[in-house]
Amino acid sequence: MNNPTTLVDKIWDSHVIVDVGQNTYFLHIDRNFQHELAGATSLNGIDKAGRKIRNAELAFAVMDHVLDTHPGRGDETPIPGGTGFIREFRQRTRHHGIRLFDIYDPWQGISHVIAPELGIALPGCTYVCGDSHTCTIGGIGALAWGIGSTDVEHVFATQTLIQTKPKNMQVIFNGKYKTSHILLYTR
Repeated sequence: MNNPTTLVDKIWDSHVIVDVGQNTYFLHIDRNFQHELAGATSLNGIDKAGRKIRNAELAFAVMDHVLDTHPGRGDETPIPGGTGFIREFRQRTRHHGIRLFDIYDPWQGISHVIAPELGIALPGCTYVCGDSHTCTIGGIGALAWGIGSTDVEHVFATQTLIQTKPKNMQVIFNGKYKTSHILLYTR
């Protein structure tokens, strides 16, 4: 009988570049999607260190954290320093050739929502973003997690990330499924 393998194991194993021991690995990262906070900080670090973006075609950017939500919004924001993040991120993504979903882009939205909608995050891929909600992208069958600005910088420069492999957990549901009322919302 074959040894069963989880989806996480399959995705993980297909992205291992090097096993460095003690359950720690260098993984290839398929998609690096950043917003104007962690992304601006990381691109600033890349530029100060004189590094280049390893694969700009695998990096994506969106304005989604310090924007106002009112109609007619622009670069100006009441969040302290927000306007600077917006303008710096726009300039640095342009400089590095990273696809930016800017304020007036029709595809602009929340990073962890538009990534699967636009086919950036795909089943079977590794996906990182400087957003704590990134793990919700696992719902489409991707291995996705949020990372900090130092790791973002590393992924920009190398398209890899060193990670400890997470443990698997089996969940068993016993009993009968009970249906409930489902509300459908339409526009």
